[in-house]
Amino acid sequence: MSARTFVCSTPMRVAHLVLIHLGTFALLSVGGCGGGDSGEAQLVAELQARERARDSVRHQADGSSVDPVSLVERADQFIAAEDYNAAAKALKQALLADPNDYGVVFRLANVRASQRRHSEAVELLDSIPASDPVTGLPALGQAADWCIKLERYDDAERRYRNLISLAPKAVIAHRQLARLLNRQGRRHEATEHVRALCRLGDVQVDELQSLMVLSDSMYHQPIGSCGRARQLFERRKFREAVALLYPSVSSAEVPPAVLAFCGRVIAEAQDDDRYHDWIAKTDDQTKQFSEYWAALGAMELSIGNVKSGIRALAEALDRDPTDFLSVKRIYQALLTLDDQKNAAQWEQRFGLLKELMNANYAVTVSGAKDSQSIEKLAGLLRDADRDLEANLWKTVHCKAVGGGEDELKRLSVERQKLIDSANDFPSQSERLCGLSIDDYPLPIANYVDPEVSNRRLAVDDPAEVVEPVFKNIAGNIGLEHTYHVAEKPKQQQYAIHQTLGGGVAVLDYDRNGACDLYLAQGGVDGAKLTGQLTNQLLRNVDQLFHDNTSESETMESQYSLGVTAGDWNQDGFADLVIANIGADVLLINNGDGTFARQLLTEPKLHRVPSSVAIADVTGDALPDIYQVVYVDDETIYRIPELDTDGRVVQPVSPGDYDRGSDRLTVNDGRGGFINKTFNQSDDVSPGLGVVVTNFDDDPDKEVFVGNDLAANQLWKRDPETGHWGDVASVKGCAFSSTGLATGSMGISAGDYDGNGTLDIHISNYENQNASLFLGQQGTYRDRHVQFELDTSTYLMVGFGAQSIDYDNDGHLDLVVTNGHLDNTLENTASFKQPPQVLRNCGTRFQEITFDDPTKYLAGEYLGRGLSRLDFDQDGRTDFVVTHIGHPTALLVNQTESDHHWLQLRLIGTQSERDGVGAEVRLTLRSQEPRREMVEWVTAGDGYLSHNEDVVFFGVGDVTDIQSVTVSWPSGQKTVVENVHVDQRIMLIEGDSEPYTLFASDGKLQFPR
Repeated sequence: MSARTFVCSTPMRVAHLVLIHLGTFALLSVGGCGGGDSGEAQLVAELQARERARDSVRHQADGSSVDPVSLVERADQFIAAEDYNAAAKALKQALLADPNDYGVVFRLANVRASQRRHSEAVELLDSIPASDPVTGLPALGQAADWCIKLERYDDAERRYRNLISLAPKAVIAHRQLARLLNRQGRRHEATEHVRALCRLGDVQVDELQSLMVLSDSMYHQPIGSCGRARQLFERRKFREAVALLYPSVSSAEVPPAVLAFCGRVIAEAQDDDRYHDWIAKTDDQTKQFSEYWAALGAMELSIGNVKSGIRALAEALDRDPTDFLSVKRIYQALLTLDDQKNAAQWEQRFGLLKELMNANYAVTVSGAKDSQSIEKLAGLLRDADRDLEANLWKTVHCKAVGGGEDELKRLSVERQKLIDSANDFPSQSERLCGLSIDDYPLPIANYVDPEVSNRRLAVDDPAEVVEPVFKNIAGNIGLEHTYHVAEKPKQQQYAIHQTLGGGVAVLDYDRNGACDLYLAQGGVDGAKLTGQLTNQLLRNVDQLFHDNTSESETMESQYSLGVTAGDWNQDGFADLVIANIGADVLLINNGDGTFARQLLTEPKLHRVPSSVAIADVTGDALPDIYQVVYVDDETIYRIPELDTDGRVVQPVSPGDYDRGSDRLTVNDGRGGFINKTFNQSDDVSPGLGVVVTNFDDDPDKEVFVGNDLAANQLWKRDPETGHWGDVASVKGCAFSSTGLATGSMGISAGDYDGNGTLDIHISNYENQNASLFLGQQGTYRDRHVQFELDTSTYLMVGFGAQSIDYDNDGHLDLVVTNGHLDNTLENTASFKQPPQVLRNCGTRFQEITFDDPTKYLAGEYLGRGLSRLDFDQDGRTDFVVTHIGHPTALLVNQTESDHHWLQLRLIGTQSERDGVGAEVRLTLRSQEPRREMVEWVTAGDGYLSHNEDVVFFGVGDVTDIQSVTVSWPSGQKTVVENVHVDQRIMLIEGDSEPYTLFASDGKLQFPR
């Protein structure tokens, strides 16, 4: 065979080989959305012409010829017969004749790949110069693909990038590299290549969807620790993501984008130690990525640097305007600065992003042929100034439905105009909602705040773990109560008011020194004023309850939700307030075992109240009543829809109803009162929990209200004008650390981190995690991830919660009752849920599972109200829990421990009698770093309920207390020195002499 014959037959084979293995027509095409046959034919002709020209030169140079049955043709026959060894041998012989025949090299590489010898195949392709006009670029692309197969991802990335540098419009290279980077969790780098595909007009549905939220993961086959960490990040498992990603970042060189992402994960995990190690590793390359700035923004806000936090978040959003968390955080930060105008812009942006996500999901479900879904998505993208994406979604839809060449041409022209006018993607002004970024200072990246860094040292992790022991004794002591939401038992399809349950107030109404209970009851159907059931007053005599409801004249047959106790008329006897659908009621304790009933409001059958508190909030030493209102709407009795199988589709939501204004009932000191609407129309939110106490160093008390899916509120009164202002945003407790509003059901207050300031724990809805707002220097920061509450609370729907030191070791633990709103298809967790005891380990909270002889804690319920008390007066904190449709439980603490305790009952004289807002500080005789402990007298007590009016301290191994200092709301101080432990004492304002009420033997020594 002559050389001429070989040359003439080779170009077609090489061209088709390249096309078959690489889809090179797509690689080099720049046509719209998928290339076309004309592009392929054109490329084949071009490849053939180039190969003929090259072989003609070679033939003229050597004048040689080969057998007609060429080595290459024989190799083809061997390949067809799957005899790859023979094919390789033939091709090697051909290369002996011409080692630079890159077409043969390319073919041999494919044979090696067929033999699963991909490393050799890559090595062969690497011998082909990228400048070779026929096989150079295809060799780069094919070698990159095989490197992925070999899990040589860095090598693959390097080859794809080299190819793109040589052929910037190489569609397949952009596509393959974007997919690789996405699988590696390097979403923001991948986005640059997806945007290149958008500009080239060749983009697929999954690629367009990848632009929706750049921080979310893509694809279900992650590569490496960064890819898996990205999936954990999307699921908000931040600490797990840190554990996975940080070792690789700390021990090796990683791409700047990965280092930036690691910082973001660390910041979200609230891991201060690793954060400062991370920041030292960053450089100017890291700063090119949005997640570097998002990390700085989160940290700056967490330490109270609001303006620099805004700047960092703006830098992040300039690079990634789809970052939900940063959008919400910058909104929250602007509210903190009272910049309502700019905050409103970001609130609108957040809403638009949520709409986009929903529309994108609708397209995912219905497919690209659904005109209505595509049109809605495209319209929202245009609203977000993402016109090119809108155009491409319309193009995808047009192709899916066969919309015709004219429409495709029109969309192509529109696309090119957008690119030419630089309106393809949002401008900086559009990305930043018009915010002037230079108005805010850059953060100091290596700033270390000692308050943050040392916070976890304030409470040492106790070496000894004491297993809790709680026993439900309700059935043994006469506690017979079940909260019903209707006249007949109901298992699902709850109206909005029926989801809330009812509370329990702990009081000593007869002053015999023992805890009595007042329990709310629902049991009313529809818009009726009263039902057949009544609230219950249970009197405690010798640790047995007796139903004294009738004798005490405390019957209440309206639909009751929140209940509380306090000394309204300052006569020394605890009174009661009941929040009802209908008329709220004040029950005045007559001191003779009976109560006098007084209506606080006219009946309103469409208003749903929730928690209520008795406390002086006007500064006149007379207790007032703060009433939280959930919703106020004529349609509150509407029940959710069922599917064809009789299952609730989704529960009712407060967003479906008009909100109601909270009410302040002001005590006039003459036996009367004045009702005032507390908040204005723009401040009205669906409130659930409430705590009243002194949240700062000022003498006046504040009111903290937890709102359902709206910003929490911390109301502070101006003593000169009497005006109330919401300072929650300024103080940092309006939103969770994610910048989002949460369910905010149960609230418990206490010094959880032992730094001497009041902290706020909030139980939330499923998939939200509890919040833990730690006080520092007059502000609050949610540190629930740092204290590992994200793991234990994520799937729970938490309601009543209280701080209890179950083993008296000096660390405030948590007890939470849980249960879903309704039995719906939407639930991601179980309908009925177990209660939780969360042990404070100093630097974290740990959920404890333990043996309960009564099996209560192993059960599942629709838990609602929860109150703290010492029922048996043994110095160990007990708690009582109400449920929907299940008997109320009284959990007596029988934990075995050698730790000591102190309890205090405060009596005000210049301040209101219950001493709400007083601060109690213990100075301990201890060699430990922590020498002081602080607690506060509160009202409201979280969710629908009221705790025993006692301040509880567990003091661990301390046997003597150097001093007890009470700072009263009046400004007076009471100091008592050398106080013995293991007793309950009473302190009276203005009297430095303590009175022992009972000691560790539980025997009453001084009646209250």
